[in-house]
Amino acid sequence: MAGMFFTAWLALHCAIVPICPLPNIPPTVQDLPEVIHHTDIDWAFLAPSMIEEIGKTPDLLDVVASRLRQLFFAGGSVSRQHGDTIARRMGLYQVFGTSEMGIWPLIAPVGEHDYRDWAYVQVHPAVAVQ
Repeated sequence: MAGMFFTAWLALHCAIVPICPLPNIPPTVQDLPEVIHHTDIDWAFLAPSMIEEIGKTPDLLDVVASRLRQLFFAGGSVSRQHGDTIARRMGLYQVFGTSEMGIWPLIAPVGEHDYRDWAYVQVHPAVAVQ
């Protein structure tokens, strides 16, 4: 329920169009090239296991990096090797949050930055996390 609410909130307040997979078929990374071929999207929010698969499959990374500007993930870790492989080609960002509060406001670098920073989050100071 929280995920549906958050998706609707993003669509309304951030002027984005969510694309959700069919409910009866688990999404796989092999479906991603087909999705991005038939839609006009510039980022995707994926499970860490899907990020791993993209990072270790050069042909898949070529397709994804040619159509998307950024990938986001949450809920687990991504190996340094595969994350670095992706981050050299496109934006890769870890999202942090809780079921009760939603996604925490984070600070993302503007302009040139070290691609190896993808594995870290910087919580916005207004959140007052200690």
